[in-house]
Amino acid sequence: MSGYRFYQKASEAYYSRPNLYNLLVISTVSGEGLLACSNSSPARTAYADAGGAHIRKKKVVVLGTGWAGTSFLKGLKHPCLEVEVVSPKNYFAFTPLLPSVTNGTVEARSIVEPICNIVTKKKFGVQFKEAECYKIDTKNKKVHCKSTPHNKIGGSEDFTVDYDSFQHV
Repeated sequence: MSGYRFYQKASEAYYSRPNLYNLLVISTVSGEGLLACSNSSPARTAYADAGGAHIRKKKVVVLGTGWAGTSFLKGLKHPCLEVEVVSPKNYFAFTPLLPSVTNGTVEARSIVEPICNIVTKKKFGVQFKEAECYKIDTKNKKVHCKSTPHNKIGGSEDFTVDYDSFQHV
């Protein structure tokens, strides 16, 4: 539970000091999860009323559906976020029970949770893209991603996700 507490504290720190944490990167020991948060661009600006009052949504990009990414997604409660999940897997695997699956005491489907079950519980929109990140371009501040092979229809689908700054936690 101490790992979950760390991610919960990181999430609380992000909400208490959003200017300090313009970009938050969390990576697990296994390397399955990476999280990037960025300030919104004018294209992601919402309007509160016809008078033109701006409500700026922060763009949160979660790379991976491992322990770090899933824990952070479960802890997100702020409705003024634009969240995008990019991962080659569309599920979270509870890895401590993998040995029980191999010896037959637990079924494989009981240790897997689809990401759609997590994101549909949120009160704000979360987009999921089944792809893998192959490059983080710090000079141009972009994360380059490529669709997974079984999702390609008519060739490769490369796309980029922008960010503003980079911090390792």
